[in-house]
Amino acid sequence: MRFNREPDEFMKRVLLISANMMKKPYAVYPLGLDYVVGVLKSRYETKILDMNEFSSLEKLGEQVRCYEPDYIGLSIRNVDNTDTINSKGFLSDYQHLVNVIRRNSQAPLILGGSGYTVFPLEFIRALDADYGIAGEGERFPVLLAALENKTDVITIPGIVTKQSTSVDYGAWNGGMHRTFNPDSTHTKYYLSYGGMLNLQTKRGCPFKCSYCTYPHIE
Repeated sequence: MRFNREPDEFMKRVLLISANMMKKPYAVYPLGLDYVVGVLKSRYETKILDMNEFSSLEKLGEQVRCYEPDYIGLSIRNVDNTDTINSKGFLSDYQHLVNVIRRNSQAPLILGGSGYTVFPLEFIRALDADYGIAGEGERFPVLLAALENKTDVITIPGIVTKQSTSVDYGAWNGGMHRTFNPDSTHTKYYLSYGGMLNLQTKRGCPFKCSYCTYPHIE
């Protein structure tokens, strides 16, 4: 049961978590989550939590528990630290993060983000998540509508389940709308820590270079 709810208490809550904890060479603002909020805000109450702001996983757990979300989106930006000399993968860090989330909420866990999109089948199984969105996160409300209407989610391009054996990387042809909150704590964090924010001027790439992941990511 939820207490002290605002007048929009009948709107379901979506908690969006940026899992990125890399701060070198500079901390990167989680721009993609602004676009996800943009397509969710008309039907859902949303909140963004950024792991770069938290000093411990326990503090994140407290926020998850207090918010009482109906759905949780976990954005994975980085697979590793991209350092060929001192390489470090982040899978174990994400597993610890998911364990904290699961201890504090029973809400369905939905993976997304550029790092997730590179290895969608591997990540959903390794993290034991409920669903994944490979490609643009604007499909988030499409997935939620299917879940709430009890229709087959696997027919939605880019949607992954633990039973998936392949991924349909369909292009997103819907609208895009960024919702930017200049007063949010994570906005202030990035302005104070690095003094800059992100701006996306285009999506996708017309080329299909064999070594590049961007045709899948965008």
